[in-house]
Amino acid sequence: MLYRLGAGCLGAFFALITIYVLFRDVIGGAPVGIDHALSAAALLAALGSGHYLAPEWRKRHYLKAVGLALLFLGATAYVVVTSGARNSESLTAKADDIAEANRRRAALEQEITEAKALVRHARENRDKDCRANPDSTKCAGSKSVVTMGDSHVSLLEGKLKGLKPHTQEHSGYRHAAKVLIALGFGSDEQRTTDRLVLVLPYLVVVICEIGTIMFLGIAFAADPPAIPRAPAPSPARAAAPRRTSQARKGVIEELRAHADAHGRLTGTQRELAAAIKRPVASVNRALQDAAEDRRVSLSTDGRKTEVRFLN
Repeated sequence: MLYRLGAGCLGAFFALITIYVLFRDVIGGAPVGIDHALSAAALLAALGSGHYLAPEWRKRHYLKAVGLALLFLGATAYVVVTSGARNSESLTAKADDIAEANRRRAALEQEITEAKALVRHARENRDKDCRANPDSTKCAGSKSVVTMGDSHVSLLEGKLKGLKPHTQEHSGYRHAAKVLIALGFGSDEQRTTDRLVLVLPYLVVVICEIGTIMFLGIAFAADPPAIPRAPAPSPARAAAPRRTSQARKGVIEELRAHADAHGRLTGTQRELAAAIKRPVASVNRALQDAAEDRRVSLSTDGRKTEVRFLN
């Protein structure tokens, strides 16, 4: 019970993740479109065909099973592609936001550099004008230009502090690429990063899709029919020696007579059979039955067998 309940919870979790990825814009307030209806149909088709595929195959409904397999592959491919595309769009939008923030910061830093250069030039003119005549109108104007330049620089620096710091695009994937390269997987950081950005959004969708089908299949699988067990033999019957056929008893008696006549009975299986002119298989089976019934003792050196009669 707990086993199936756990599988059902895992399947429901993966299903909710897949549904959220496919219908995230609808959850955010976007209208339901044709692509959303097709995504819902493909998701249900993938789940249903994956669940009924194995039972139909076990029932030997091969045409139905092949149809379900094709449906499963097509629906799963559609869900994986659409969900992966939405993940890629999210990653691309995030990367574009980072690039735009970096661009605004770089532009503002350039503007601050140019403004500081102008203020520096204005200070040089102020010092030159005020050195000749501190009370002149030209000196006062140069001072005003420097003051306005300093205010402008301060304003720009305040805006710069309000911006996000410079961030590298796909920084998490780049760090993962460095780790993979350090472990010996790949050599080029940019190429490894591009591959991770390309593959991982689709890989996680495959994990969710297959996880949903497998765990829900475990949770709702039908129990196999119970196989009746044969009743256990009674203790008296289990302890009773197994009955030996009359033919095998006859083989044993002939071997006993041969042993009495020659003093001992030893040889290969073929030699023992030839001694009483019986088939090798009949002699071998008769000796095994007699050994199990504890009427003879068999000892072998790997090639020849010695037979000792116990009763």
